[in-house]
Amino acid sequence: MEAGGEVERKQRCSSSSSSSSSSSSSSSSSRSSSVGNSSRSSGVVNCINSSSRILVIVVVVVVLAKVVIIVVEAAAVVVVVVVVVVVVVVVAAAAVVVVVFVIVVVVVVVVVVVVVVVM
Repeated sequence: MEAGGEVERKQRCSSSSSSSSSSSSSSSSSRSSSVGNSSRSSGVVNCINSSSRILVIVVVVVVLAKVVIIVVEAAAVVVVVVVVVVVVVVVAAAAVVVVVFVIVVVVVVVVVVVVVVVM
């Protein structure tokens, strides 16, 4: 589809420059050559303008793609940080559970030893 658009643009540019050159060649002798040159240059300007539009569209697409890549990378960093924080919290919670379990076991053993010694 882009190739068709490119062909259409080339045809439009070539037809505008050929029509401007034919209009300048068929102009009466009373018209100066500067008028023909200005109409010919306007055809060239139209071609340059359409090329500029294509270039602007390409630049905008590239910039938007880079912005999307930066946003995706930032989101990936945020996800990694969140996962690391969750893992640290889970490990810390597991460590607290283990410490509490060890304390309970020690207290139970001490109580049992004290009960056995007293009896």
